[in-house]
Amino acid sequence: AVRADFARGVAALDGRRWADAVRAFDAVLAVAPSAAEARYDRGLAHLALGRDAEAARDLAAYLTAPTAVADRADVLRAVEQLRQPVRTPGGALGRGLLVPGLGQIH
Repeated sequence: AVRADFARGVAALDGRRWADAVRAFDAVLAVAPSAAEARYDRGLAHLALGRDAEAARDLAAYLTAPTAVADRADVLRAVEQLRQPVRTPGGALGRGLLVPGLGQIH
């Protein structure tokens, strides 16, 4: 079930169905709370929905996973941008660095 939910979440992300992606990754994390990839991907979906606080929380939690080493600096920069209270060009840049094109979603 976890693999199917994860695959459903990835397909929803690919299809830009952000709320469906959040629900799928919620299901994954309910069973496997340490699934770093699901936490990261749910953060991206929250980000696309404009839920900056939730995105920052998920991405910050992702940073605690050993798999986050390779992209740690990029994700940390994006989390810092998300915690800014006002949308700024820098916030759009942080989103764009995290996922190309995501900085254009408001």
